[in-house]
Amino acid sequence: MNIKKFIIEVSILLGLLLTNYAHADITAPDLMVRNTANDVLEVLKTNTSVENGDMYKIGKLVEEKIATKFDFDRMSKVVLGRKWTMASKEQQE
Repeated sequence: MNIKKFIIEVSILLGLLLTNYAHADITAPDLMVRNTANDVLEVLKTNTSVENGDMYKIGKLVEEKIATKFDFDRMSKVVLGRKWTMASKEQQE
């Protein structure tokens, strides 16, 4: 699978899925997705190790550019519902 295509598709998909869970960012959802995709594309154009499939660099790219759009605590609470309150602090983290 072409790594550039994969990262672009993941970026767009996550951007679309996360519009309700984005941090207190007042950027319009379509602009946020566009900016995120452009950021990822810029890294892909300039970083040959990402283009060559360096999984550490790809993970770092996803963590820095895409994962920051998630509110993992809120998503966990929504998914787990009542079970969230029964989880220990360690499990919640």
